[in-house]
Amino acid sequence: MSTGNVPALTLNDRRVIELLFCERGLSRKELAERLNVTAASLTRIAGRLMEAGIVQEAVDRQGLLGQPRRPLSIAPRKFFAAGINFALTTIDVALIDLAGTVVAVRRGALDRPVPERAAEAAKLLLDSMLSEAHVERDALVGVGVSVPGNFAHASGNIRAHSLFTEFDDPGLTKIFRDALGWDVVIENDGACAVLGEYFYGEGHKHRVFFKYHLGHGFRAGVIIDGRPFRGAYGNACVSGVLFPYGQPRPTGQDLLEMLAEAGMKMNDIADLDAPPPEAEPIIARWADRAARQLEDAARIATGFFDPEVIVIGGRLPSFLNERLVARIDTAALAGPSRGLPVAPVRASRLGPSAGAIGAACALFFTRFFPGAVDFD
Repeated sequence: MSTGNVPALTLNDRRVIELLFCERGLSRKELAERLNVTAASLTRIAGRLMEAGIVQEAVDRQGLLGQPRRPLSIAPRKFFAAGINFALTTIDVALIDLAGTVVAVRRGALDRPVPERAAEAAKLLLDSMLSEAHVERDALVGVGVSVPGNFAHASGNIRAHSLFTEFDDPGLTKIFRDALGWDVVIENDGACAVLGEYFYGEGHKHRVFFKYHLGHGFRAGVIIDGRPFRGAYGNACVSGVLFPYGQPRPTGQDLLEMLAEAGMKMNDIADLDAPPPEAEPIIARWADRAARQLEDAARIATGFFDPEVIVIGGRLPSFLNERLVARIDTAALAGPSRGLPVAPVRASRLGPSAGAIGAACALFFTRFFPGAVDFD
């Protein structure tokens, strides 16, 4: 089983990697100041990371006298991760590199939403993507898999959304690992979504960053000081409790059910990419109601987590996410408490690919970033 030859990393190694991933092109002096370490310590850290092939040095002579600036950056095309995100009839696979490049995102058909079929479909897509991008198998660190669901308290196994109960299998990690041939990390869809936004959206610019993830269900994730808040069992931010099953919900599944009741049956959320013109009145009615629900959700997230920004995204097409956010006027909303305004709400820039990209980020997060580990 390939694990991408990732070296053992100290906490400060990981802190340097995170800074260079998020900001890129920082000098040793800038890194030492940001990390509050001595220049000698930073030189040793940089030396280790360069020797491991993770970091590279450039020479910047623009407008400088004397010694040129030598910024450090993540070496491109050295370490890769893949992410898998699935729906009822489709599966998305993303391939990213540690330098921050989304190498490819591919969507394929899924004949049945069960683990074995998903793993097989993902392998076909991923093998093709690696070949086309000229990426060696040993360069892939591993694969993250985003699953809509929660982690059982006693066993730690995933308990999937009611539409995907086959993924309750306690051997889920092994199924994907055996089929793919790489190390595998299973994570819930809310955590994957917020990690994708943290690294590829604007999340890394904020100390407290919150995301609502709209798909078949309604999930959320929050990152505080570079670390996802997971709760005691990995199930923090189960925001679906705000809108119980059997009642109207601000989800893609809810919109599909409204369209089906009107005689416009669609098989999956992916079909919303190009809805027929006659669906517009129903979509408009759903968007108006969902926006009001999301306003309440934004007030609640502000009251509990005090985030700097709230992002809304998920499996919905980008135009629907943007439409929802355009209907939310946080400035006009009553805050959760006197003098406390609702955090600004923005649409995800990652679109429907956020789940797969976030799943790949979950793999990189565990292997390379400081928020995934505890050091005394």
